[in-house]
Amino acid sequence: MRALRIILITVLILSGIAILGLGYYGFVPGLSRVLGSSKPRDLRIDPSGADLDSARTKTGIAFANLLSGLPPEQSLKFTGQKELVADINDEELTALLRSDSWRYNFVEQAQIRINADGTEEISGLLRLDRVNGYMAAHRVTADKLRPYLRALESFTHHPAFYVKLNSSWQDGKLTMEIMRAEIGRYEFTKKYLAARSSEWTAAIEKHVLAVPGMTIRSLTFGAGQMHFDGTVPASIEWSP
Repeated sequence: MRALRIILITVLILSGIAILGLGYYGFVPGLSRVLGSSKPRDLRIDPSGADLDSARTKTGIAFANLLSGLPPEQSLKFTGQKELVADINDEELTALLRSDSWRYNFVEQAQIRINADGTEEISGLLRLDRVNGYMAAHRVTADKLRPYLRALESFTHHPAFYVKLNSSWQDGKLTMEIMRAEIGRYEFTKKYLAARSSEWTAAIEKHVLAVPGMTIRSLTFGAGQMHFDGTVPASIEWSP
């Protein structure tokens, strides 16, 4: 779901800007491919077409394409609002994420794993060249980061990422512990993640709830399932 992608951009992209100088760990194409940082971690989640059909039936959200090639501000449209109470498993979530053909979708080859203890793991490739368009489409204010985000558009290499977290929502409030985060070969220290946890939690909470039609009464994870209770947009349209 789009909320998971919002979490990814806040945790990974904004923090990743701080380490762009560490090319050895994933941002030098030739070397990083040798080291394996262009290959996402395999979480053993392999959804089928039936998983995508099931996920779309459960959410009831109508997906449609706008004209292709639209600029960021015109490329994403949310309409209406509908109640949603559903259990969606990790294969279905992965299928939804992979089916996103929006031109500023910055996650490719994604996998989402929900563990028995409620922790979540997410892996894939980051399309750094699309990050600036993503943020512009969502009207994210990041003036201090704009020069760096524009620089990302020139990247032809797409590093792997991995995040493990423990998160839940209750009455519109997010509780989140980032247990591990990697970009390419670079793993953020636990001290670094803990020091920014409150800031990132607040930013994610604000960004998710800014999606038109989105409210979250409860969102929990466990035993391969995400339980969602709230409202979502009735339709989502994007420019491929």
